Amino acid sequence: SLSGQVPAMHLNNAFRIIKEVQKKFKQFENEKKEMEDVIEQETLKITQTKGVPRLKDLYCRPNLSSRRVIGTLEAHSNGFRFHNTHGSNVDVIYNTIKHAFFQPCDKEMLIMLHFVLKHPIMIGKKKTYHICFYTEVGEIMTDLGKSS
Repeated sequence: SLSGQVPAMHLNNAFRIIKEVQKKFKQFENEKKEMEDVIEQETLKITQTKGVPRLKDLYCRPNLSSRRVIGTLEAHSNGFRFHNTHGSNVDVIYNTIKHAFFQPCDKEMLIMLHFVLKHPIMIGKKKTYHICFYTEVGEIMTDLGKSS
């Protein structure tokens, strides 16, 4: 009968809504738990003089936006600031750096500056302990010849 189907539809709808609320709550709890070890960095002290050391034409990993964008890394009095052509910034305070690695271009395609951090920082909506600034040295060649 038709009257038996109406309460069943209401129950199915209520069940679906409850499941959606549970899913959103679980997602919120997971995000909150993930953010627990992210601490607020001290504020970058911008050096006002003209002679700020800077490296131009670098890329950042992880990406600040959805795609790879070129930018500049500047060394200020208490940390680095990377800002890209889209206006996004990442500040890395010197005392949050645990390890710093420099990869020169000896037989490598990338020159890279890699920082491992003591505490994670937020880049976009993701937290990360690792941040790399790099530039590509040579053109990456692809063999388009026929294989015989």
